[in-house]
Amino acid sequence: MKVNGKVNGNGRKKRFLIGTEIETCLDERKRCEDCDRCAVCDDCPPCYFCEYERNFCEYCEDEDPDCNVCLDRRLYRDFICNYCEPCSYCDYAYNPDNCPYENSDCFDTDSLPPELRKHFMDIYLDGSCGLEFCTIPFSDLKKYYNCLREFIEFIERESLSVYERCGGHINISYPSWKMFKKQIFHNVRYFLDVLTYVFLHKDTYRRESYHYWADYFSDCHQKFCVIHFKDYAVEYRFPDTPYDALNHTLLSAVLISLSTLKKKIRYDLDIYETKELYKRFKNSEFHLKDHEYLFISEKFKKLIDVTKYDLKLFSKQLKINLLKALKFRFENPAHLGVLLDEYEEDFKL
Repeated sequence: MKVNGKVNGNGRKKRFLIGTEIETCLDERKRCEDCDRCAVCDDCPPCYFCEYERNFCEYCEDEDPDCNVCLDRRLYRDFICNYCEPCSYCDYAYNPDNCPYENSDCFDTDSLPPELRKHFMDIYLDGSCGLEFCTIPFSDLKKYYNCLREFIEFIERESLSVYERCGGHINISYPSWKMFKKQIFHNVRYFLDVLTYVFLHKDTYRRESYHYWADYFSDCHQKFCVIHFKDYAVEYRFPDTPYDALNHTLLSAVLISLSTLKKKIRYDLDIYETKELYKRFKNSEFHLKDHEYLFISEKFKKLIDVTKYDLKLFSKQLKINLLKALKFRFENPAHLGVLLDEYEEDFKL
């Protein structure tokens, strides 16, 4: 797939593709013609008259009886003759008053507007929560952000509840990214504690089993590892969900920057404290002792230092000051319930 070039401050091209698998708590609404939930069932009230009254439809042969009581009441259990077509006249079948999906969390995938539907490759029912919407790969972060905003506006924020185990895995690739797998593992793993502290919802514990820590590079080839190397991209399985479009886009921008670094970040390879904090945060244990907060603060400064160049580039594309948004997000972590979407105006360039 061809990737559009993006020019950074050094005049070099930063090329990438990014997509998100948006998990929702929506169930799939079936089309009426494919659904038998509101069809006449064995408890059809008048059907017990059939054997007792032995009434027959005037258009049916004697050997093909129909119940006139059912016919008169427009309630049928069986399709008996082609002429009668009983179910097409039934007040029970296809009646919204009897629909188990009415006023429920069901969603007709055909209801997505064409301009929004074109941004999704696939929509299917995920086993952990509900319908999952897989975006196309974007080479432009602004289009990616706009897609998330429009999607949230259409299906509503409540449909992306983290408590209902909704998430939004982030997939990133770029030319020859596979040559840098070990570097990606090295650089991103170092910041996992900061990223989870800053970006994750208070109910993230509901998804704690979907994103295990990576002790070794080989762990990244396991599906439920937080850094997961697929055939076509590196997948980041943070239990973050695009219920907050700017929060998700900011996290995505930081991950693009870390994933495309062409050098290894220097740090002590003994990252026991990073691992322990990550495991706590993904279980929604966000309280920090003074020395732990200092540790996270110093690492956050380093995160700013290694990503600021790319964040300035992305800020120009989005016309949103991502560095300012990132610093705000550190002071007001997502687990405190602060939505970045509500502060978008404060970050606009």
